[in-house]
Amino acid sequence: MSAAVTTLLQLGWKPFFQQQLSLAELDCFKMARIIEQHRNKVVVLSEQGKLNLVVPANSEQVCVGD
Repeated sequence: MSAAVTTLLQLGWKPFFQQQLSLAELDCFKMARIIEQHRNKVVVLSEQGKLNLVVPANSEQVCVGD
């Protein structure tokens, strides 16, 4: 049984967000939405699936939905 693929559109990606990024950023980074926030990590969902990311203590604050 195959898992359903989530698209950027389903994650809330809009042309407005793409306009905020340079072509280099679009090339280098993967777009994802934060779906869980924990003390020192977040869980993101992208077209490639779920991924756990460690959030460094001195990084910008993030929240679910970013």
